[in-house]
Amino acid sequence: MTVGGVDSQGRDATNDLSYLFLEALERTEVVVDLSARWSRQSPQEYRRTVMRVVRKGLGRPSVFNDDVTIEAIARTGIDIEDARDYAPLGCVEVMIPGRSAFRTMGFGLNLLKVLELTLNEGRCLVTGEQVWPDVPSSFESFENFVSEFHAREKAVIDLGVEIIKEDERIEASVAPQPWLTVLSRGGIEDALDLTAGQPKYDPVGVTLHGLADVANSLCAIKRLVFEERRLSLDELRRMLRDNWAGHETMRQRVIHQLPRFGQDKPEINAIIAEEARHYAQCFKPHRTHFGGPFWPMIFGVSTSLIFGHAPQTGATPSGRRRGETIAQSLQPCAAGPQGCATEILRSIGEIDYLDFPGGISNVQDCDPSLAQGPEGLERLQCLFEGFFALGGMELYINFLGEEKLREAQADPDRHRYLMVRLFGLSAQFVNLSPAVQESVIERVRAAAQRR
Repeated sequence: MTVGGVDSQGRDATNDLSYLFLEALERTEVVVDLSARWSRQSPQEYRRTVMRVVRKGLGRPSVFNDDVTIEAIARTGIDIEDARDYAPLGCVEVMIPGRSAFRTMGFGLNLLKVLELTLNEGRCLVTGEQVWPDVPSSFESFENFVSEFHAREKAVIDLGVEIIKEDERIEASVAPQPWLTVLSRGGIEDALDLTAGQPKYDPVGVTLHGLADVANSLCAIKRLVFEERRLSLDELRRMLRDNWAGHETMRQRVIHQLPRFGQDKPEINAIIAEEARHYAQCFKPHRTHFGGPFWPMIFGVSTSLIFGHAPQTGATPSGRRRGETIAQSLQPCAAGPQGCATEILRSIGEIDYLDFPGGISNVQDCDPSLAQGPEGLERLQCLFEGFFALGGMELYINFLGEEKLREAQADPDRHRYLMVRLFGLSAQFVNLSPAVQESVIERVRAAAQRR
């Protein structure tokens, strides 16, 4: 369900049902997939109601910035009236109800793995397999290294696009969707299945994983290898092959003394903005099998366990060991100094979200004391309004304390309804696997240490 925002003519669409849905969620604490659209025209009462529900810690609603999301969609060739009618689907993926297919997750790219292969001469640090045979072993400059990294990224994306197009080509014959076709405008009249190109639009979502870890890793390579010359590339490669064992002094330097994503430092902000921009630009020349646009997304899974990215990714220049958590979506890496909430949001605000019409998952963890009382509610609203003023697209904040989560682990029956937001989905904490529970606690502990 989606509430608020604007209608097809650009007028505020907040109505009595908007408040009823929000208040029902607030009172019952029964978690449903509810998103709240937020525009410049949204009434103050509506904004405050949304903040009250967010503060409850139910994992919903996701809050979307209409002004950015609509423009991002319209830039891909969608009629403005249809763009204004967007709705989040599933987690935070954006679609046009009744006028588009439901291909919101065409593929996901583990960008950190691409960096690993580029840095290690095409060899996988987990399996030892030589994946790419012709990767250079040395580079004259950091810019040359990044150029090679970007070329490899583009090659992987080009291959992924061809796979998606082939999947679209055969989907109608092997996996038709009659139920979704009935819900599509003109589906019955056209007598054409949704998967056969019937809808007006055919955007396909393509999601980026590992952005924060990539930014931290590139910053470490830039500083240690090419600027300060404390390490050669071969020395760095050896440390990563050793999984940082025996190199703890250097690992701690990387984690605690170099700029990290989320600290609002220009050097790292510029890197993450450029990496996001390059990913999105790689899709500009491509069209789907039915002639639609590819919609870049920034998504990510809490421990990357669901997609298997963390276990499949070797040690990285960011100080991360093999198999350790990859930072979720736009969250900072848990290891190392943490910026405060405003510093994190300013860092994230450097990304041009007009390049990401497919949606983003931006879940931040904050200490519960941040939003306590009337002043806390005002503070919370200022965070959202400030982030959206920077051009941010979507935001949700978890208010969790480590003590309460440990209590839930010790006595699950008493905490059956304790909800946590993972990336796009919310879940009962006690029903998560031990590994995912610990990753949530790791995030919460890091948030509590922020200034």
